[in-house]
Amino acid sequence: MFKINVERLQNEVSNIVTAAKRSRLQQSYIFVSASKEKGTVSFSFSGEILSVAKTIETEVTEDLSFATSVLEFQLKVSSLPDEVEITVALNPKGHLFLKWGNGSGIILLTVDEERIELIPPECIKSISFPQGKWNYFTLNFATFCALPNSKAAEKSPTCAGVNFSKSEIGTVVQATNSVKAIKSIEEMDWFDVSLTIPRDTFFAITEIVPSNEIITVSLDQTKTKIIIEGSSFFAISRLLDGDFPNTDKLFCDKNSSIVWRADRMELLETTRRVKKLGGQTPIMSVFKKDTKHYAVLKDILTEKIGAVIDSDKEEGFVVNPNNLEAALTVLRTEEVLLAFTQKSAPITLLSGDDDESENNRSNLKVMIAQVKQ
Repeated sequence: MFKINVERLQNEVSNIVTAAKRSRLQQSYIFVSASKEKGTVSFSFSGEILSVAKTIETEVTEDLSFATSVLEFQLKVSSLPDEVEITVALNPKGHLFLKWGNGSGIILLTVDEERIELIPPECIKSISFPQGKWNYFTLNFATFCALPNSKAAEKSPTCAGVNFSKSEIGTVVQATNSVKAIKSIEEMDWFDVSLTIPRDTFFAITEIVPSNEIITVSLDQTKTKIIIEGSSFFAISRLLDGDFPNTDKLFCDKNSSIVWRADRMELLETTRRVKKLGGQTPIMSVFKKDTKHYAVLKDILTEKIGAVIDSDKEEGFVVNPNNLEAALTVLRTEEVLLAFTQKSAPITLLSGDDDESENNRSNLKVMIAQVKQ
């Protein structure tokens, strides 16, 4: 039996339930274990790709362990009243009771599932992710991965994850779903082998790790799993097997034969407008006519944009605004360069800023494919 503030319980359950959903559990059960000796309650789940245990300190008066479905846990805890203290205990009939006040409570249905103890395997090396770095990769790289059941992932399973490899100048981080790609050199430590972490692992762990926390990532002896640890949780994730595609050929640079320069935020606003107006399959055309530059959604929107062409060739381009929005969101610079080699070729987006400010990620490259009009 344990006691806990309702807002805290709702927050912890919301985080672990969302993490479980993000990890695509086949059996959606949450295990809860309260230890009187330690004064802690742990919430955990185990899946084929990812297993997570989150531990909090609270008042425990009696050891208690149970399993319940993800949906049941989410529904019952979210239905609790505000600003009360909740006692989680078995009632005389053997039902699990979420009770408060003078006899009020909600019965939580449990399932007869044996709890799997999460024991970290033996590791060969550990590294630290700097503050906020895990969340940064989730927001900016995992969104470029292929969905697990997509054609791109079927063709190359590692496309469903973020790849990390060590180079002489830093750690190379990259992701692609074949129609868009991202690549960067990061100033952080990495293992001596190239590893691909599933996108779902990034999304799930982000639900339970504070954005400013330094986390530790360890590699097991078989080099098939990583262990992710923070101050109040640890997780075991399977790595994606296989070589990551060579994305070097997808990118070009600012010396390409066709280079556009644009104000990032202005182009982003236009892109979002096209996306909103374009329905299920929007197509955005960008071109120069006379001395002016335009973005067009056929038969719906024509908008003059603040852009110039830095190259002798003045070819326009045609893209899916969803992909362009993703690329422009990642770069976070005042100006962007859109470089490509010929009509219909993939476009590389780069920082167009000349300064060395913190927001100028000059080593970050983003690629988006052009589409047929």
